[in-house]
Amino acid sequence: MFSQREEMRRRLNEVIERFRQKGAVSPDKAMTAEELGLPPRFEEAMKRRLGRTGIFVQVDGKYYLSEERLKQIEEQRSSRGEGGAAWGARRSMLTLRITRMITAVLFVVLILDLSFN
Repeated sequence: MFSQREEMRRRLNEVIERFRQKGAVSPDKAMTAEELGLPPRFEEAMKRRLGRTGIFVQVDGKYYLSEERLKQIEEQRSSRGEGGAAWGARRSMLTLRITRMITAVLFVVLILDLSFN
């Protein structure tokens, strides 16, 4: 089963591929959402977060895919290690540090408890 993030990424990739297939990859080849066969919610999403990404650019009521912006976002994502082994390693290190801290606190509490008895 897909997580919500994976599902959103899958849908985004489908839309990106639709733009590529239709050739809407430059301002002079921009197309309407209807011409691209996109659902009405695409235009609503463009007014929110999707539009702020800059992946899809609106020109006179038409849209095109900015391959340059898409590449920038993919590079940022990979440098942050999103979805990759780097994020899992960071999470493991954080878990290890918290476990060590808790162990140290419990050890001190145990020593203090033994010294008062």
